[in-house]
Amino acid sequence: SFELLASIIPVFLINQVWLAYLEGHEKFANLNIQKVISSSLIAILPAIFCWYKPSLFYAILGLVVGRYLSLAITFFVCRKMIIQSGIGFNVIVFNRLMVFGGWLTVSNIISPIMVYFDRFVISNIMGANRIAFYTAPAEAVSRLINIPYALSRALFPKLSHINDLEEKKKLENLSYLLISLVCLPIVVVGYFSAEFILTAWLGSKYAGLAVQVFQILLVGFYFNALAQIPLSLLQADGKSTVTALIHLFEIIPYLAILFYMTYEFGIVGTATAWSLRTF
Repeated sequence: SFELLASIIPVFLINQVWLAYLEGHEKFANLNIQKVISSSLIAILPAIFCWYKPSLFYAILGLVVGRYLSLAITFFVCRKMIIQSGIGFNVIVFNRLMVFGGWLTVSNIISPIMVYFDRFVISNIMGANRIAFYTAPAEAVSRLINIPYALSRALFPKLSHINDLEEKKKLENLSYLLISLVCLPIVVVGYFSAEFILTAWLGSKYAGLAVQVFQILLVGFYFNALAQIPLSLLQADGKSTVTALIHLFEIIPYLAILFYMTYEFGIVGTATAWSLRTF
């Protein structure tokens, strides 16, 4: 199953490059339609394959078929660009991609560690039986980040093309305003309705510490949402080195605070450490 799954890495990467073409031209309606179809296939096909033969291998096989179909759909949408581009090698572009992409890779390695390491710390210090009371609200909050993330993805191609500093500043301020208008009501409603949301979703046993965790993480979510704007600004200017160095300087102090807060205050301390990092 693992070998089969590994075989689709090139397919996934090529698909991402072609989708980036649509993003670069701000064809978001086209992109969203394509992603809805592809995501549905990736979710449904493993279930269909498991219905035929319930095993891990067939579940992965369904996922692989879904990825190949997703690539085919993207090729159909971008076929004109792909065919016209042909195959070539440009040294200058290659060097730019290696420098920019290399530092971006550093960020992409460190970011998941900071996002998910809290689970490992809780398990290590408190035992695996406590993780559910943290991961449930944490997963809910992590899904919310898709809202500002979508805005930052739409913002990136615009920022990449704007040379006028005044126009760029206006766009930046507008982005902060839009994120605040969308995310602040979510944070306020979620904060004061945290107990109702968690008990309605997961049952009465989540009415205790999990509620406090959810409330603290929601505050961190707002800061994390705001952070998407300067992240896009820096990367649109080609400054992936700066974002990578920020992550490098951030990780050791965060892990130290995370261990200390979890050891002293339990999962509430873990949530506080996460929100302090986003701040």
